[in-house]
Amino acid sequence: MISHFSPYDIVAEEYYEPTLHPTCANFRELGIKFISGLGSTDIFEHGDENGTFVETGAGKSTVLEALPDLHKFHEQLVLQDDSERMLRHSLKWQNSVKDLLVCDARRMPFGDKTIQGTFSFLADPYNDEQLWNEVARITAPGGFWLTTLPSHTWAKKFRSKMSLKKSRFVTRTGDQVDLPSHTYPPSRVIGALERKGFTLVRFASMALEDLSGPISIKLEGRGGDTSVIDCYLFKKQIP
Repeated sequence: MISHFSPYDIVAEEYYEPTLHPTCANFRELGIKFISGLGSTDIFEHGDENGTFVETGAGKSTVLEALPDLHKFHEQLVLQDDSERMLRHSLKWQNSVKDLLVCDARRMPFGDKTIQGTFSFLADPYNDEQLWNEVARITAPGGFWLTTLPSHTWAKKFRSKMSLKKSRFVTRTGDQVDLPSHTYPPSRVIGALERKGFTLVRFASMALEDLSGPISIKLEGRGGDTSVIDCYLFKKQIP
């Protein structure tokens, strides 16, 4: 029985099937390439190496797929998702991580400045000022926030053609489901986090050329602009 309903419960069982949702698969591939390219030194170079880490909106954990060899780190990782059904994709890791947590990423049960690092891959369903405030609240000085978001340029162009304000999924039964998705220009995201005490360490706008597998039809036909996903690594300033 599902004790907590989330909009993504509707697509949870089929979300990671690339033939049904190739755009999600493309975004996931690029997020994995971004974090894999950083290396563990870039991510964990400051702060308490024994601290707690959290992956928000984890679903099928991107972190554990991208960093499979950091076994000690896995024991420090909490996997959070608003959707219990989405989080079931990570049950295979339940005995190797610190905890599985079903709650709103914008209201997490962590104390102030207690989290060493937060990963938020494809955070657009809950990407708003409240999330930014929560990340700023829980992150310890010297800690980090790594997040990826669908390119605002792409999202704006694609959705304007279809008069959409949300992310549209077509299920295996042919039903259309519109789910929350909030994207912003990188300058707005960076400015907001800087005002909350973070410094941008790394930014990458990943493009179609960075994909190795089949490309979603939603991402093709872009003309000269091939940006697909914006990736950020912020560090919390040390007073």
